[in-house]
Amino acid sequence: MRPVVYTMSRYYVALITPSEGNVVAPLVGARLGVPGWGCQANWCIDMSCIGTAGHVDHGKSTLVKVLTGIDPDRLVEEKERGMTIDLGFAWLKLPSGREVSIVDVPGHESFIKNMLAGVGGIDAALLVIAADEGVMPQTREHLAILDLLRVRRGVVALTKTDLVDEEWLELVREEIEEQLKPTTLAGAAIIPVSAYTGQGLPELLAHLEHILDESQERQNIARPRLPIDRVFTMTGFGTVVTGTLLDGSFTIGQEVEVLPQRLRTRIRSLQTHRHQVEVAQPGSRVAINLTNVSRTDLQRGNVVAIPKQLHPTLLQRGCGSLMWKNSSPVRAPGRSCV
Repeated sequence: MRPVVYTMSRYYVALITPSEGNVVAPLVGARLGVPGWGCQANWCIDMSCIGTAGHVDHGKSTLVKVLTGIDPDRLVEEKERGMTIDLGFAWLKLPSGREVSIVDVPGHESFIKNMLAGVGGIDAALLVIAADEGVMPQTREHLAILDLLRVRRGVVALTKTDLVDEEWLELVREEIEEQLKPTTLAGAAIIPVSAYTGQGLPELLAHLEHILDESQERQNIARPRLPIDRVFTMTGFGTVVTGTLLDGSFTIGQEVEVLPQRLRTRIRSLQTHRHQVEVAQPGSRVAINLTNVSRTDLQRGNVVAIPKQLHPTLLQRGCGSLMWKNSSPVRAPGRSCV
């Protein structure tokens, strides 16, 4: 039988299990909490990734562009429609000079699977809510997903504050606080901002730095795995995959394996934030140029790992959280064992 494998573009269940030991490593962003394992000497660079979340047209991409100078909407269709469809990527330097990655996700309900592909490996969430509309359906849905993924660090950017008065702003703030209470983001700071006037942007950056300073150091347990969120080709280079690197480091020339296909390949080159690097660090956004593998052989949701360290599995017993919804707002997730 062929293994059932999670792909981020579909709602299949998927697990990747180490070939040694009893630790189970899900494909989506979960970290292997093995005590006593840290960064290897001279290989530990503090890398972090922030993911946006929020309803369509609440200003996520506009805010990212103002903060970074990079337009995350890269597709022609996105620019024509004025709406994010797929994942966008950018990076910024915080006030201390620390560089962090940003994954910008679509807010429309039709592209929720693309949103799921982007938030699996983030360290903190930037929940964007427009002051003139307040909490909307995809605000609730994205918040529930962040809660399911146990994202415990985040900040709310209350955008378009230049369009409302103080009285309305306070009402929206109270509504947001109530929505956050039953989630992992309860008590998160709510920062009023305007991408057009610049109001609140320094405070937002300062708070992002604060919550990232409090986050746990990314683990390097020498089991690197990169869930692929984008595959493309570059003339003269061949196949390139991107994703957020978890649990270990990759180096140029290293032999790797793409799962579940078990395709053996080698790393020709590595980039982080469009800069060539010799070693890709855990927690960083990485582009990997792979040798002797076709773009058509790969898809979003595949995993790049070291050969024989991980292998696909048909079935794994365990517990997880479930989220369900009717046509009305998303309900709180429940926990179930299978």
